[in-house]
Amino acid sequence: MDQAHNRKLQWQFFWIEFVTFAILFVILGLLIFHFFQDGLFKDVDHNLKMQQEILVNPKKRTPPKKKRTPSKQNARQIMNQPFQAQMIIYGANGRILNKGTLGNRYSVLKKLHIPMSELNELTMHTVGNDKFRTLYIKVPQKSGDPQAAGHYVLLIENLNVQMAAITQFKQIMIVVLVLFWLLSIGISYLFSLYFIRPIMKASQKQQDFVADAAHELKTPLTIIQNKLETLLTKPHDQIIDQSEAIAQTLNESERLYQLTQDLLTLARSDAHTVELQPQSIELPQFLKGVCEPYREMAVGQQKKFRLQTNNLQTVTVDPKLLQQLLVILLDNSLKYTQAGEKIRVRTEAPQGPHWLLIVENTGRSISKEDQKHLFERFYRVDQARNENTGGTGLGLSIAKWIMEQHHGRITVKNVEPHGVSFQLIFPKKLK
Repeated sequence: MDQAHNRKLQWQFFWIEFVTFAILFVILGLLIFHFFQDGLFKDVDHNLKMQQEILVNPKKRTPPKKKRTPSKQNARQIMNQPFQAQMIIYGANGRILNKGTLGNRYSVLKKLHIPMSELNELTMHTVGNDKFRTLYIKVPQKSGDPQAAGHYVLLIENLNVQMAAITQFKQIMIVVLVLFWLLSIGISYLFSLYFIRPIMKASQKQQDFVADAAHELKTPLTIIQNKLETLLTKPHDQIIDQSEAIAQTLNESERLYQLTQDLLTLARSDAHTVELQPQSIELPQFLKGVCEPYREMAVGQQKKFRLQTNNLQTVTVDPKLLQQLLVILLDNSLKYTQAGEKIRVRTEAPQGPHWLLIVENTGRSISKEDQKHLFERFYRVDQARNENTGGTGLGLSIAKWIMEQHHGRITVKNVEPHGVSFQLIFPKKLK
């Protein structure tokens, strides 16, 4: 995955996030606008409904504080309406009966024509530059208002103030949305950087892994090819004469085999195709079986090997993976210790929910800086020394993966006066 592809992917993230933010802001703006407008009209509709109740159901009116005749009381209530509110009474022939009470607004209100289909319905009407909220009703004969009794009445309230507020609110919402969109551009860009970084990091690791793997595969293949070509130039030599070349070829073949096995293990770990198979095992017997061949090799190399189980008996692990883990650590311990130095494998009794398995040696210590990268793939503390010992630089990466499979962890520290200790921390109850 090259830089151009990463940049393209980042822009895809950016546009997805920007469009998402833009849509969310628009939806939020529309919801706010809807509730604002609905709140304004709700008060108007409530006033119109209250006037309808007064005219249609005079018994539901609030009792007066002072004695008044019903007609005077209702007339006062009608006359005390807000300035925007009006009541138009229509006669049988459609003429306006209360022309005198409408004043100079009569010239505007007479242009309103309400169809019978809108009877008892709250509707919106426009006359010129004025907008009105209307409620067309039929007042019964027993109404408390003798002028309106038995007639069709149009309850009307002017919405110019509300519409001006809505227009102003729209303008504010547009400005706010533009500001939020500009802000979302910056946020989307930062998010695209945030999301692309782990992808770029993983891509770089993949490229490094492929390059390192190709290099590691190339080295033994080149040596094998050179040795075989040399043998072909000497067809009359006896095997004993070319034993060194043959031995080196075999060594490189073994190293190549181990490298491909390690690469396959890591590939399976990345693909999550390896499933943990936990079993209860007798740890002392298991460790003795794994460590015995390495104890014999250590004795043959004049190194000291010691195994301590410290009364820890039954544990739950994946036996195959634990054996692979111990082989990696013991193999490293043999490679990086000299004659007379010590290798020790020991366990510690459970401490809380964990138990410990420790593999340590008195070989060369590892610097703090190298310890930070020790479990990275193809990382080598000493390139030249590792090539001499035939290491692939993948063993400790596999060891870390095995511990992660067991929901545990592996740590490394130096021991005094010199040496290295690998601590394997396993959960006591493995799910």
